[in-house]
Amino acid sequence: MRLATSSLPLAAITAVVLAGATVAPAAGAQAPARAAAATPAKVTGAYLFVQKILTAGQHGSKLDRYATLVFKTDRQLPRRYDGLIRAGASIAGGGGGSLGSVGGRATRCYEMNTRIRLDNTILGDGHATKARPGSRLHVEITTASGATAVTRTLTLHDAKPGDASGKPLRC
Repeated sequence: MRLATSSLPLAAITAVVLAGATVAPAAGAQAPARAAAATPAKVTGAYLFVQKILTAGQHGSKLDRYATLVFKTDRQLPRRYDGLIRAGASIAGGGGGSLGSVGGRATRCYEMNTRIRLDNTILGDGHATKARPGSRLHVEITTASGATAVTRTLTLHDAKPGDASGKPLRC
């Protein structure tokens, strides 16, 4: 077995290794600054309304009713590499859903939908919760992974002009 030899002198290799060792602590020193920036955003307002959304199914299109949660934060929520929002929400203890921006990516307002079944209920925590206008529903919003969820009880109301665009929160 023959060992490969390098044309670089041993002193040059040692210098490169030592230069890398002096850069590593500087990169580690920046970690606390990133950790401070990862504090969860604060929820500054939220409301819940019934929205009818046209969905395409196996047997054609139909209007489905959704409980739509709209909330505003004190700053933009972080996003993943593919643009999805790194936060979550659930209505009435349901499995939660994806968050979407209200009014584009440069906003601090977000929405989440949960389907209302034909019997006016939302499934969550293994039981059905009534979801009619006037119902008070438990909502959880998590603005950062591992952060404590913000919990609120909101009253579900019929859609009013501007609800879908975040007008009540001035989005």
